[in-house]
Amino acid sequence: MKEHRNFLIKHLVNNRTPYHLFHFTSTKVETIIRDTQSLRLTKFDRSNDNLEFSYGLNIIKECLGTFRDSDDAKAAFIEKFIPFFEEEIKAPQVFFYMVCFCLDSENSYLKKNYAKKDGGMLNFDFNNQDFSGLAGLLAPVIYSKRVFIRRIENGLMNYFNYMKENIETWIRDKTYDENMKNLILTLLRDLFSAAAFVKRARFNPEQEYRMIQWGTEHEKHYIYLKLRPRVLR
Repeated sequence: MKEHRNFLIKHLVNNRTPYHLFHFTSTKVETIIRDTQSLRLTKFDRSNDNLEFSYGLNIIKECLGTFRDSDDAKAAFIEKFIPFFEEEIKAPQVFFYMVCFCLDSENSYLKKNYAKKDGGMLNFDFNNQDFSGLAGLLAPVIYSKRVFIRRIENGLMNYFNYMKENIETWIRDKTYDENMKNLILTLLRDLFSAAAFVKRARFNPEQEYRMIQWGTEHEKHYIYLKLRPRVLR
């Protein structure tokens, strides 16, 4: 359903991706990346701090409650969605993999935590690179709860409006159940992915960017993204 894809996710990206982003890692992993021309992305629930993801999900729960309580029509929409959301928390079916970058090659916090003592760092040049084939997103982390809430609310409104604009057609064509399920599942993926793009304000000095890629193979802890020529510097 391309018409509404990324109604929510697009609100996370409010500025142009910088030409250069930096990735800190161990010297050993840096060598592997250079030799294989592949970048390893880690499954979201295997990240070094699962509390970050929980923080994002808790904010999203607040947004869903506020949106539901705003009027009866929105309440009916959210009530259809909530069972899918709660089931996803219990038994995840939305899987995405993540790798992190930063704006500053001298970022002492990230260097200390990711490059360790032997200090590997890669400079990625995103200028004129075509990532249209990537089934995911590259975007800055949001360090303001207020800003994140506003963007989630905007995305929810877009999904709601899309449903309102098309519901009569769906009913007439007897495709309501199918289209509504697709809409809900796409919203579900967007919300769970969005949770990876918010952190508490105290982490703002990181100035982190994250790349995620969606997948379906839940047994994999890592995936490898083949890099295009001249991405590595």
